[in-house]
Amino acid sequence: MSPFYVILVGQLLWHGATTRRDFGRQEKAVPTSEQIVEWGSDEYPLYGEPDGKLGMEVEISLPTGSWKDWGKMAVLGQNVDKIMSAVSKQIAEQGISATVQANECKCFLPGRDGSHTLPFLITVEGIADYKKFGEAQLATVTNGLYEQLAVGTPVPPGASFSAATDASGKKVRNLKEELEDNPELHRAVESVSLQKLHGSGMYHGLDFSPQQVLLEVELNKYELISTKVGKSSMLAYLAGKAGAGKSQDIARTVYSLLAKQLVQQVRANGINILISSPEYASQYLSSMGMLAEGAAKALHARNNSIQLDEGGIVDLDKAYPQGLPGGVIPPHATQWKRTVGKNNKVLGFRLVMTVTSVNELFSLQKLPLLRTGIAATLRKALPENLKSIKFRGNRLFDPAVIVKGCGWKPALASQPPFPHDEAGCREATSYREVPSDREATSYEPWLLALEEY
Repeated sequence: MSPFYVILVGQLLWHGATTRRDFGRQEKAVPTSEQIVEWGSDEYPLYGEPDGKLGMEVEISLPTGSWKDWGKMAVLGQNVDKIMSAVSKQIAEQGISATVQANECKCFLPGRDGSHTLPFLITVEGIADYKKFGEAQLATVTNGLYEQLAVGTPVPPGASFSAATDASGKKVRNLKEELEDNPELHRAVESVSLQKLHGSGMYHGLDFSPQQVLLEVELNKYELISTKVGKSSMLAYLAGKAGAGKSQDIARTVYSLLAKQLVQQVRANGINILISSPEYASQYLSSMGMLAEGAAKALHARNNSIQLDEGGIVDLDKAYPQGLPGGVIPPHATQWKRTVGKNNKVLGFRLVMTVTSVNELFSLQKLPLLRTGIAATLRKALPENLKSIKFRGNRLFDPAVIVKGCGWKPALASQPPFPHDEAGCREATSYREVPSDREATSYEPWLLALEEY
């Protein structure tokens, strides 16, 4: 073992035996959103281009202004492979395929303000295990689905465009806008609202899970019937029933249409869902959890929606002739009809969307969003994990961590997710240019100093 290394370890252990008050005075690496060390000048192609990469440039900085702090950094520097392995393991536990690449020397580099920095590049490749990913990201996936359906994609503050678009320039729409654009529901959509469900008693005393979302839709009955002049099989069916005006027949057909559109729209974004009544969703689906890829394919090949209960339409005009209590549809009604305004007859539905799994389209459609989630996790987990390492009850490391996204810079500024990255990904460098041999002695990586002894 190098004598210099023995001195460093001895220095570290000696300070570990000192008072707790001495550790309380340890220097902190200065946190900053700007990168501290130089990165390679050559960029990989952007994500979406041939051989393009999507990832994160990560820097872990430790204070080295004293022998004590230098010794800590030196000891940690001997375990760079373990750091890389721990990061890889944490990402893999999320069901995500990624590559973690340190700089060539696998060493800390001189930074600023009396600190040294370990740089490494993480490139995100996709989902390796759909069940693991679903279990780890259940709440995130469902919340993202809810936001997309409820409000669409918000425009960043100060943006030069008025609406988010896809890669072709088409506006990204919320669920109400999508339904209004459906020719079979032309002018019939009166209202659309969504509610996140999680916990006991969220709706009518029923229990739900984080993977379930409540949807309420009201449609104009006369507008539905008037579309019988179209070519759709549904509209022809309605035309045959228009004379009798059977609300139950219309409701059943419209429910099938809504369920089909919802399932197809959500699946195109990489998420599989089941549509059912709130009662069915609570009793049979709330404890289901995320399904493995094979089980999800088998389930959705057979069925994507559960029919609402027969004869379940509540006539709210008769039940509440003086008006709805508090102006709110009562929670026991999952299908209803009522008059809005002077003579506007509407049909209403309450449906629950249960997220069962993600599919192969999720990586294609949502990988930049997935990368953003990994970055947020690393910003929190890396410093917490290093701070948890203690010697004789004292914390050894007080790092500053920077995680900067790279590779997501689409041609259209209006294409989500936002924000976009500044440039393509780069490899971490091993050395920094210095103006003179004398200064080079103090700027070289500590690993080279070990080799000199």
